[in-house]
Amino acid sequence: MSADLSATEHLVAISQKLDAVLGFLAVRGIEGGSSAAFDRLNGAGFSPKTIALVCGISENAAAIRTSRAKRKSKKKDKADTALG
Repeated sequence: MSADLSATEHLVAISQKLDAVLGFLAVRGIEGGSSAAFDRLNGAGFSPKTIALVCGISENAAAIRTSRAKRKSKKKDKADTALG
């Protein structure tokens, strides 16, 4: 059993590293600094941990910005629905 757990842990570690690589590739060449990079990564569904790594911010800051972006999106969707 410990061999299975170890294999799973290795796969998780590989997956996290690949997420980081994909994140760096996704924001390559973006002008506008970390804000534009954050928007692209968040829109693509990257985790706050990966966003933090790529944007050079803390994981907590990335989580807060992700939460605020979701809240703002929900308000916009609600307003769009109300308008018709």
